[in-house]
Amino acid sequence: MRRPKAFARCLRRARDARPRLIWKEKEARMHRRKKTIFKQFIIAFILIVSPILLCGLLLIVWQKNVIKDEIEKNAADNVYYSINRLEAQVSMVNRLQFNLMNDKDLNRLVRYYDKVPVYEYYTMVTDVMNRIKLVKEGNECIEDVGIYFGDIGILISQNSGYLRLDTEEYERLAGHLDDGISPLNTGGEEICTLLKYPVVSRGTLPEYIIKITLSKEKLFHEYLARDMEGRNQIFLYDHGTKQLIYLPGEGMEEAAEAIRPCLESEERMQEIQYGGQKYLAVSQRSDYLNQSVFQCIRMTEIFRVQSLFYKLLGGYLVFTVILIFLYPYSVKRIVNRPVYRLIEAFKELEKGDLKEQITYKAADEFNYLYDEFNRMVKRLEKLIDENYRSKLYAQKAELKQMQAQINPHFLYNTYFMLHRMILDEDLENASWLSEHVGTYMEYITHNSEDEVALEKEAEHARSYLEIQRMRFGSRMRVRMQEVPPALAGLQVPRLILQPVIENYLKYGYEVSEEGGEFTVLFEETPQGLVITVRGGCAPIGEKEFRELTEKLDSAGDKGEVTGLINIHRRLKIRFGEKSGIRIRTDDAGRLVTQLVISCGEKERE
Repeated sequence: MRRPKAFARCLRRARDARPRLIWKEKEARMHRRKKTIFKQFIIAFILIVSPILLCGLLLIVWQKNVIKDEIEKNAADNVYYSINRLEAQVSMVNRLQFNLMNDKDLNRLVRYYDKVPVYEYYTMVTDVMNRIKLVKEGNECIEDVGIYFGDIGILISQNSGYLRLDTEEYERLAGHLDDGISPLNTGGEEICTLLKYPVVSRGTLPEYIIKITLSKEKLFHEYLARDMEGRNQIFLYDHGTKQLIYLPGEGMEEAAEAIRPCLESEERMQEIQYGGQKYLAVSQRSDYLNQSVFQCIRMTEIFRVQSLFYKLLGGYLVFTVILIFLYPYSVKRIVNRPVYRLIEAFKELEKGDLKEQITYKAADEFNYLYDEFNRMVKRLEKLIDENYRSKLYAQKAELKQMQAQINPHFLYNTYFMLHRMILDEDLENASWLSEHVGTYMEYITHNSEDEVALEKEAEHARSYLEIQRMRFGSRMRVRMQEVPPALAGLQVPRLILQPVIENYLKYGYEVSEEGGEFTVLFEETPQGLVITVRGGCAPIGEKEFRELTEKLDSAGDKGEVTGLINIHRRLKIRFGEKSGIRIRTDDAGRLVTQLVISCGEKERE
C-alpha cells in the first residue's frame, strides 16, 4: 500500500514542478538573449572603436614624425635665412666700399697729396676722415673703416685716426686680395671686407686698400642667430682659409672640435656628440661667400616633442581602456534597464492589467516611448470599453428598433381608419393616408442601412405625424420645420426622431383631452444641430422628470432601456460625448425634448 501512495505523491510533485520548470526555462532563454544582446553591443562597440583607436595611434605616430621633420626643416630654414642675411650684409658693405672708392675727396687726396701745401693736404685728410665716419655710422654692424694708402704711406682709420702705414700689414692685405678667396675675410681675429684701387695684376701693390671691419658679436647675434634659441651653437666656417669662427662661450671649444669632421661634408644634417649630449648639426653653404653656417641643435629639443606625444599616446590608451569598461555599464544603465522595464509592463498588459502605467524621469527617447506606451494602454482600455458598449448598445438598439418598427396597435388603428374611409367612399383622404402609410412602411422595412440622411429621417417623421394627425383630428396641430439645407445630407442613426414623437403621442396626447400644437424645430448651431420636439401634452410631474433625467445621465447602464435611452446612447456613440438627448420643461411644465448632434464641417458634407 505504501508504494502506490509514494508513486502518486511523486506524480503530484512532478505536476507541481512542471510550471516552475517552464518558468525557469523561459528565464534561462531570457537570460541567454540578454547576454547575447549585451555581447552584440560590446562587439559592435569594439568594431567601431578599434579602427578609431588604430587610426588615432597611427595619427599620433605620423604627427610625431611630422613635427620632428618640421623642427628639422625649421632649423634648416633658420640656417638658410642666416646665410642669406650674411650675404646681404656683405653685399651692402661692398656697395659702401665702392661708393667710398668713388668719393671725390678720396680721389683728390690720392692725386694731389704731393702737389698741395701742407695745410691743404691736412684739409683733404680731414675730409676723407669725415667721409669714413659717415660710412661707419651708416651701418651698425661696421666696427671700423680704414684706408691704407700705399703711395702716400699712411693709414686713415675711424678708430685709430691718422697713422703711418705698416708695410707688412699692407702687403698681407694685398696678397689676400690677390688670392680672391672670399668677399668676407676671416683671417686673424677679425672679420672684414677688402677693396683695392686700382685693380692691378697679381704681385703689384695698389694705390690704396679700403678695409671695413665688421663686429663679430653683432654679426652673429643680429644676422646669424637672430631667429635661433640661445642654447643652440652657431659656427661660421670659411672653406678657403679652413677657419672656423664662433663666439667664445661655455662649451664652444668642445663643440668646435666635435663639429670639425662635418665641416667639409655635403650632408646638411648630421648627428654629433659632445658634453655627454647628442646634437643635430644643420649646415647651409654660400657659394658667394665660399663659407658655411652651422647650427647645433640639442636632440633633447626634438625628443621633447616626442616625449610629449608619448604622454599623449599613453593618456589616449588609458582613456580608451576606461571608455571600453564604462561602455557596458552605460549600455546596461541607459538601454537595458528601460527596455526590461518596458518588457515587464508588456507582460502585465498581456495578463490583462490595463491599469499598468510606467514612468521615466530622463527627458530622452525612452521618456517618449514610455509616454506612448501609457497612452496606448489608455487608448486600448477606451477602445475595449467602447467596443463592448457599442456591441451591447447595438444589440439593445436593434431590439428596440424592431419593437418600434412593428407596433401592432398603431398598424391596427391605421388600417381600420383606412378601411372606414374606403367604406365611406372618402377616396381623397384614403388616397392621401395610403400614400403616407406606404412611405412609412417603405422606410420601416428597409433595414440594410444603419445610418440615413437627416432629410430622409425627417420625411419619415413627417409621414408618421401626418398619419397621427389624421387619427387625432382637430385635437392635434402639427408644425414641423424644414431641415436646414446645409444639414440635409448629414448621416444620422435610423429612427432617432420618430420614436421621440411616438413617446409624446403615447404618454401625452392619449392622456390629455385638450391636445394642442405639436412642434418639431431644426436649429443649426456652430457645434452642429439641435432638434427640439415639444407637444401639447399634459405637464410632466417632478418625480417623473427626475427619474427620466437620472436615466439619461446614467445612459441606462442599469435597469430597462427605453426608447429615449436607446436614442441617447446611439447619438453619443455616433457623435461623441457632447451629443445625446437633453430634456427640460417649459413655463407650463410640459416636457421639451432636444436631440443634440455635434458634428464638424466634413460630417455635414
